[in-house]
Amino acid sequence: MAAIFYADSAGTQGTGTGVDATNACTMKEFMEDAVILHTARAAGDICYVKNGTTITYDGSSGVYATPAVSGTSTAPVRIIGYSTTIADGGIIEILDSSGGSNVPYTWDVDYWHLYNHKYTDIRRLDLGGANNGLLLYNIEIVNALDNDFDPGAGSGDCLTFINCKSTNSRGTGFFIRHRATRLINCKATGANTNGFELGNASYGAFAVGCIAYDCTDGFQISGEGELVNCIADSNSANGFVIDDDRFTTFVNCGATNNGGYGITGAANSFAFILNCGSYLNTSGFVNTTNVTILQNISPQITDPKYTSAGVLTLQSDSPWIDAGNGYNG
Repeated sequence: MAAIFYADSAGTQGTGTGVDATNACTMKEFMEDAVILHTARAAGDICYVKNGTTITYDGSSGVYATPAVSGTSTAPVRIIGYSTTIADGGIIEILDSSGGSNVPYTWDVDYWHLYNHKYTDIRRLDLGGANNGLLLYNIEIVNALDNDFDPGAGSGDCLTFINCKSTNSRGTGFFIRHRATRLINCKATGANTNGFELGNASYGAFAVGCIAYDCTDGFQISGEGELVNCIADSNSANGFVIDDDRFTTFVNCGATNNGGYGITGAANSFAFILNCGSYLNTSGFVNTTNVTILQNISPQITDPKYTSAGVLTLQSDSPWIDAGNGYNG
């Protein structure tokens, strides 16, 4: 039977008030199926974590937690940050005191939902292999030693990332190769390699409102990907790279101030481009030697007038606002 638990780093947070210790647990105990929840945890369980909880994880000792029980599509297991009331949405911060020698989580479970977490100096957030129905909402990773969000080339389906941020990764910000991946309002800043690597040879990804800023390549897209309202700005190499001779759709996207092309790809790649803009990319907008443009409808080549560096909203007098044409297929 599903239950509600309350946690902080010391395991003293009780039901609702922080005084009553009924159903209290630590994050580690909730995730590892350890002493307190050994017989209690099931699909549908919820763990509310006290606002401001900081967990110092010593990565030298190995994996922090290995979830063992899956949720279901109608009863996911959820970990939610909260402050004085559950609805407030506090932040859970997990620090690695060892400099990131191991990963904090190893996942091979389905339908886990994480809300309002921040990870600092970890190696990476290793999301395992066959994860179905994983949801990460308002998750930030700072200064990871490896890829930040990293399911790798897993075989799971329906991974969703909403309002997630990767900052100063020493690998790739979002390294996501699962099937049916969705990213909404996610941002990668300062990644040593690429901001986003999405899809694989067989399965594409869908990204909306995502930003790659000050990385190497902004987006590397495999499979039949679709990007809507995404921006690649000030990356040292290219803005968008189409891998594996595939077809990618770009709608309302911008490639600006990149050190290579705005859009490039492997030989015989294909791009459908609708209402997109290019500005000050060193090598130009599209590498037409490798990329066949099926359509390029209503391109913009003027200064988009971003609010400021790294804040890629448009000023009120931007020529890119409402500049596109309607399209009915």
